[in-house]
Amino acid sequence: RSENIDRKAGNVRQWCELWGGAYDAMVVLDADSVMTAAAVEALADRMAADPATGLIQTVPHLINAPSLYGRLQAFASACYGPIFARGMAFWSGAEGNFWGHNAIIRTRAFARSAGLPRRPGRPPFGGTIISHDFVEAALLCRAGWRVRIAPDIAGSYEECPPSLIDAVLRDRRWAQGNLQHIGLIGAAGFGLTSRFHLLQGIMSYLAAPIWCLFLLVGAMLHEGAGVSADAMAWLFGASLAVVLLPKILGLIRALCHARDWGGPLPLLASWLVEAVAAAMLAPVLMVQQTLAVGRILGGIDGDWKPQRRVAEHASLATLLRFHSVELAVGALSSVALAAGALTVWLAPIAAGLVASVGLSAVSGLGLGRLKRHIRLLHTPFDLEPAAEIRAARRWAAVLGVLTRLPQRGEPPRLQTARAA
Repeated sequence: RSENIDRKAGNVRQWCELWGGAYDAMVVLDADSVMTAAAVEALADRMAADPATGLIQTVPHLINAPSLYGRLQAFASACYGPIFARGMAFWSGAEGNFWGHNAIIRTRAFARSAGLPRRPGRPPFGGTIISHDFVEAALLCRAGWRVRIAPDIAGSYEECPPSLIDAVLRDRRWAQGNLQHIGLIGAAGFGLTSRFHLLQGIMSYLAAPIWCLFLLVGAMLHEGAGVSADAMAWLFGASLAVVLLPKILGLIRALCHARDWGGPLPLLASWLVEAVAAAMLAPVLMVQQTLAVGRILGGIDGDWKPQRRVAEHASLATLLRFHSVELAVGALSSVALAAGALTVWLAPIAAGLVASVGLSAVSGLGLGRLKRHIRLLHTPFDLEPAAEIRAARRWAAVLGVLTRLPQRGEPPRLQTARAA
């Protein structure tokens, strides 16, 4: 649009105002969304069969991830995502959530019930509601419409950020949008489950500074402070169990369909690689999310920047500047560990922080042909991609050339598009 008022939510609202009256329902997609024809048909049939349903949300899987970071995220999504999604669909029932895309929406219900107000005040808490999807789902439920999550409908896909830096930059926008919900969680008429969805989104970012606070407290809990080594070992073991249990459940589920993953050995090796990488990246994301929350609470507007789809090489100076806080905290923690001033259980956290620049540098590396020969981090959607995924890749190649503006005096190179 020539004037992108209210951004993504404004796009949908304008479509409803101009053309929505001609359609019973709409399927909302992001720029990187792919859905199979069977998935769209299943959504339409399911909505037609239940006139009280206002929205059905599918569970997209991650595809088209050429970088190392993308491969890690795609594997985690495919391995652990189904259990998470089925659990959420079970306990949320008819008061499910909306993730902004890859969903079908009853046009009349959305137009009448889900119009978003502007928040009073200035950003980051005022103005346009950035994380609009959670609020739209809550508004539909408040008006008496059912909102369902459908993890059983296959054929729904999206892409992910290509590097750690890109993921952090996207996280800053999501953090601001989710923290805006602090002022909405008590809105009149919202159901208990809708309020919990909002709270869950808020806590997904407040958890980082809370974890930092726990680590500061835990740094003082060593034998000299009157806490035994056995107690610290039990605490560390309990924390590890909480983190690993969802991953183990996901692995067990995937092993039941090991053939779809290329066999049990590649699946086990990929699971180990992802688990180690996630453990190394967790402290870095903790610091970055804590900084994001600090900026928002300090009144700094993070703005809305377009997401990059392809990783770009970051210079060493850029990496050092971007991860300066992690490096400083990691260095101080390492010195304290060496001096015996910190408990040894904090060593993995310090290691991840010290390695932040290296992890960030390799996260955006394109695997290219290497991924064809090393059978790691493959998902069923990589090994046997749907026809729609293959077609989307071909059209992306064609349209990527067709939409490239020629330089002054240069004719459009349409022959390249035909070759693609």
